[in-house]
Amino acid sequence: MRAQLDLADEAREQAAQLKPVTDDDLVSAALTLRAATAVGVDGLTPREVASWPRQLLRDLARQVRRWELAGVLPLQLMANVMCALPKEGFAERLIALMPMV
Repeated sequence: MRAQLDLADEAREQAAQLKPVTDDDLVSAALTLRAATAVGVDGLTPREVASWPRQLLRDLARQVRRWELAGVLPLQLMANVMCALPKEGFAERLIALMPMV
């Protein structure tokens, strides 16, 4: 528990030095992912997020800032689902599906 508190404190200190994320930053980040990127655990694709109304993206950017300053992300955003994909020449390749938000 002590290590988690230390990490949260460190995250808060680092967040205070960062410029807040903007709606443009969110669109830019979403568009850096390939269009064929799999749907995230949250059921969203990067292109869907990039196409959200600007007000929704601004609201999300403000919420991201709150999480940064708190030093903790909601557990739902830290969810990963591991999937084994068959690959030519290999038995399987593991991938992690993560939330797009």
